[in-house]
Amino acid sequence: MEDNKNNINAKKSNDKKIVAVLQKKVSTLRTFVYIFLAISVLMTCLAVFWIYNSYSESLIETYYSTAPPKPVAYLYLSPLKGNYKIGEEFTINVLINTVGSNVNAVAAYLSYNKNKIKAISIDISDSVFNIPIEQVINEKDGKIKVGLAKPTPGINTYNGKVAILHFKALSKTASDVENVYFDFAKDSDLYSGAFLNDKKGTNILKSTRGAQIFID
Repeated sequence: MEDNKNNINAKKSNDKKIVAVLQKKVSTLRTFVYIFLAISVLMTCLAVFWIYNSYSESLIETYYSTAPPKPVAYLYLSPLKGNYKIGEEFTINVLINTVGSNVNAVAAYLSYNKNKIKAISIDISDSVFNIPIEQVINEKDGKIKVGLAKPTPGINTYNGKVAILHFKALSKTASDVENVYFDFAKDSDLYSGAFLNDKKGTNILKSTRGAQIFID
């Protein structure tokens, strides 16, 4: 009888040990599950953050690596070619193309053959600019200077009139090159220029085109 009691007690004790071991294993397994879930959540967050960060960086890089076109402007005369008689008066338009940029000042400096052509006057009444700076005809050297401005935002035009130049044909000439042309040196403020409305007055004049005058 006593042996049976001892066996039962031993069995109960053994069962408790087994239960304790199982509980410990379950607890350990639960801990591993929690750690695994925590790591999974962390990895997922890191992956999402990395993807978002990579996408954001690629947008910023694309934005800054594609520089906007450099602002440019052109000055030219119209008509490109003209045929006149000796003693005849004629006009040439000084035009500007700012190619989408805002320009608030222009300097149109020109040369002409003083022995063949006489510069009579400069008309800025129909100019896209509204502040006169200089209007000079130097007959001795065959030079014309036209300087004009317009307050911010300035002018933005693909075919804007700067001035009208009035001339008189003096003697016969036939030219294969421009004989009324702009004094121009790229990036130089000493000659013709078109100045950007950027609070710095950046000269963006890229090139010019003069005119061929034929007189007979």
